[in-house]
Amino acid sequence: PPHVIALRELEKIRDGKMWETSNHKLFHSILTDIVRNYIEGRFSLPAMEQTTFEIINSFKKHGIIENKLLNELEDTLSFADLVKFAKMIPTADENKSNLDFGFKFVNETKQVEENNKPEESKKEEVSNVFATPKLLYLLLLIPFIIAWYIFSQKDSKSSLQISTLAGFGKAPFSIRVYLRHLPFALRTLAIALIVVVLARPQSSNTWQNIDTEGIDIMIALDISSSMLARDFEPDRIEAAKDIGIQFVSGRRNDRLGLAIFAGESFTMCPLTTDHASVINMFKDIKMGLLEDGTAIGSGLATAVARLADSDALSRVVILLTDGVNNRGEVAPLTAAEIAKTYGVRVYAVGVGSQGMAPYPVQTPFGTRYQDMKVEIDEEVLSQIAEMTGGKYFRATDNEALKKVYEEIDRLEKTKIEVTEFSKKQEEFRKYALLMLALLALEVLLKTTILRSIP
Repeated sequence: PPHVIALRELEKIRDGKMWETSNHKLFHSILTDIVRNYIEGRFSLPAMEQTTFEIINSFKKHGIIENKLLNELEDTLSFADLVKFAKMIPTADENKSNLDFGFKFVNETKQVEENNKPEESKKEEVSNVFATPKLLYLLLLIPFIIAWYIFSQKDSKSSLQISTLAGFGKAPFSIRVYLRHLPFALRTLAIALIVVVLARPQSSNTWQNIDTEGIDIMIALDISSSMLARDFEPDRIEAAKDIGIQFVSGRRNDRLGLAIFAGESFTMCPLTTDHASVINMFKDIKMGLLEDGTAIGSGLATAVARLADSDALSRVVILLTDGVNNRGEVAPLTAAEIAKTYGVRVYAVGVGSQGMAPYPVQTPFGTRYQDMKVEIDEEVLSQIAEMTGGKYFRATDNEALKKVYEEIDRLEKTKIEVTEFSKKQEEFRKYALLMLALLALEVLLKTTILRSIP
């Protein structure tokens, strides 16, 4: 249930005392993602795609929750917006207060009656078709029938012939003069309707049931100082960010998350369907967020921990690093054993050219680049991939890294089953009734107003 998932994610923030972090933007991004995801799952509102104003208006429109709680929700989301976009710096107590409201909101709304939820829009397609459309070609005879009528009227001769019409010049016209062609028009329309009835018009109501089996993917990205090496354009870290963003944009039906590691590890973004948030977190990655070093085991363990409680049938970690494990409390192979226990596949990617690469070095004259040997623990990375049922890749430049992501994208396909239903209903009755009405009107006119005496 959505409230169970939301409370579990909020407890992770509380247990880790994340409200005390100096990265206020990250804290409020994760907190609001949890609340918005809960709103989507619980109330079927597109909260991840809506602004705070739109979310509040949606709740007001459907009258789902009471105004007091709604006002508190608006205050909390607006406060988070100021932190994320206006760079407001809150206190730890304010962060804790917003986290407490997250628990309050979920607990007080999890019992809302299901019939108070707004209806989900269903994708239906209604179209008009004909059972035997080829019969409609008979309508091409209508112009010939009209032409025949016009020419027959020109060739008609009067029954009574007189020498001149001068005496009738000022005589008033009778309504019969204006209606004399109406029976033919009615009969022509009736013939056209007969053709339509024979073609059997039908209304077709088509709808689809789409069953999507998404994949949960965590990307564990190395942000140690060696990722500034210039064997990629413009450097390893920027190349990894740009191509990672392209990968996230292409996984529309999956939940994705982002973990970073250097001398320690940290979750930048928990699993979410809000790909825009994941992309924004990618853009916010920079050197100096974490203590320097390469803790591959810790980075992998952090990513696996985010997937441990996932209900997805397929769970994947993309581990991207350019070095050898030299920090952290968790050994890489130990983290791989944990991943294997939870059924998580690991695709390990070694980033770096073969041989030497220009690394940044601080000197009294500023930053200089010095060619140094590229050292990647490919043996350990291969073992991690093999143990978890994944695969190891080596990316030596931007194009190679892009191909690695494309290969992973090909290997991890989202399962989508589409079942289409179609219901057809005969619609000829209304055309048949209209045809009979036209013929009846024609007979009525010929026997009354337009009656002719031989």
